[in-house]
Amino acid sequence: MLRFVRPALVHLPALADYRREVLASGGDFDGTAGLGSFREPADWLARAALLDSPEAARRGWYPTRILLGMREERICGIVNVRLSGEESLLAAAGNIGYHVRPSERRRGYGRELLLAGVSLCRANGIPAPVLLILQENTPSVRTALSAGFREDGMTALPDGRAAQRFLWAEPG
Repeated sequence: MLRFVRPALVHLPALADYRREVLASGGDFDGTAGLGSFREPADWLARAALLDSPEAARRGWYPTRILLGMREERICGIVNVRLSGEESLLAAAGNIGYHVRPSERRRGYGRELLLAGVSLCRANGIPAPVLLILQENTPSVRTALSAGFREDGMTALPDGRAAQRFLWAEPG
């Protein structure tokens, strides 16, 4: 079971390690709130703090809470939750993005990350969060379905890639 924490300076070495592993695996950083776009984890950490502050809205960004899924001192995954119900956001990115460290996959962490994202959405007045998953990302589709999301059609992302849309459906 993961514990969820907001990223902080104490996590810089673990973030650097996470980033190195993803780069070495040739994987992508989808769902990490842009970790792959920053050479230095400290720069990503500063952006994460900005996204989770009132300044985000003043800059025209969606308020976003980022949580690290930790097991001891190791980051097993990242979940970012965009705390808005605006249709433009839902069409472009959805409410929840998540990423599981390559060496930690197939252990149920993706489901834990998603459910933590759902809880955060619901606590912030978003009862039915939306996920957008790239059409070819079959493992993530299975994870979303197992976590309680239901398919809600296809959409095109701003970059033109096809994505499946999923809505939270309270399990039964």
